[in-house]
Amino acid sequence: MQATARRGDGDLTDRLLNTDVWSDHLLVQAGIPVTDMRFVSIGGGLGSFLLIDRLLSRGAAAGDVRVLSNLDVPWQTYEHLTRVSQVPGPQRAQVIDGIRRRHERIGYSELLVKGMVRMVRRRQGGGYFTVVTPPAGSSPTRRVAFRSQFVHLAVGYAGLKFRTDLQRYRADTGDHHRVVNAYEGHEHVYREILARPCTVVVRGSDAVADRILKRLVDDRSRLRTNVRIVRAVSGGRQRPSARSWQKQLRQGVSQGWYLPVSGDAQLLRVNGNRLSMLLGPGSTEIGCDFVIDCTGLEAGITEHRVLHDLLDHGGARRNPVNRLAVERTFEVHGTRNGIGRMYASGAATLTGEDQDDSFAGLRAATEEIARDLTRQGFGKRPGPFRRTRRP
Repeated sequence: MQATARRGDGDLTDRLLNTDVWSDHLLVQAGIPVTDMRFVSIGGGLGSFLLIDRLLSRGAAAGDVRVLSNLDVPWQTYEHLTRVSQVPGPQRAQVIDGIRRRHERIGYSELLVKGMVRMVRRRQGGGYFTVVTPPAGSSPTRRVAFRSQFVHLAVGYAGLKFRTDLQRYRADTGDHHRVVNAYEGHEHVYREILARPCTVVVRGSDAVADRILKRLVDDRSRLRTNVRIVRAVSGGRQRPSARSWQKQLRQGVSQGWYLPVSGDAQLLRVNGNRLSMLLGPGSTEIGCDFVIDCTGLEAGITEHRVLHDLLDHGGARRNPVNRLAVERTFEVHGTRNGIGRMYASGAATLTGEDQDDSFAGLRAATEEIARDLTRQGFGKRPGPFRRTRRP
């Protein structure tokens, strides 16, 4: 059911922005149209997809759930991140094909509302308002709102994470060509390596750094690139590499095209057409053409607008590692509002003790949330003969 905007211009007012708990009348005054929906999931990635799929299989009605997202399909971010971070194509395709089949089977696209979620605020009397900025030209007002009993947050990572010296360099110079993150598009690096001799510094010790290193080594062997690779690991030892290419790395060390360095690394300056770095305990200066930072993705909740707003206005709190504090059921601590419940899964709930943003972590969170929603009367308990809603 949708209410018609009657006053205001359909945008957020100062009063709305500065009020923690909204009445229905405040949105009417602002002219923001409101749609009633029992459950909304914010994010639209794999976290949203897994929970929606589980809820439908437990008997939730499709008319009671919506996904609010600027993504076209739930595997969109996963596909991009795994492709640029060099996850093998067949492995990536197998996962996506499975998700795509399930996506079509449950009619997920019919539940998707496109737009950018701006904020979630508590509602007087219980539940929540979720404010969305719809795509340009798709709505007569700048904002629309969903009034719901349940909200699920699966917003993923806020952005790319860089080591301090590399972040400062990019901010000062605007150079996103020579200093790149493993999780952003950087195929130009491999193309230039193919065209001319290059030195590449790979910073990091995790699996992503291993995959980047393997791509560089394999290209050198297969395409005969003339690349020198420096693997820089700060504050730890080099991660053991797969046996299948340990021999290649030993050859690289002996032949001078692979240099593993442990210790601090610091980007110094631009030196002509190249970069200059200090590496290792001896502060050896090395010239390089590219730096690939494998630090990872930014999970800090204050970097995400919706989560930041929840900390300021929604009662949410931080856990000891500066992520959202959640209960065992993945209800967001401090946000309960009457009969309303707010849940979160994925990167925003990282604790440092488990892999909350892995497939296993997302599935575990999905089960806990679905069970708690059943206890709140949403959906049904799965019986021995219960099947998915849609054939």
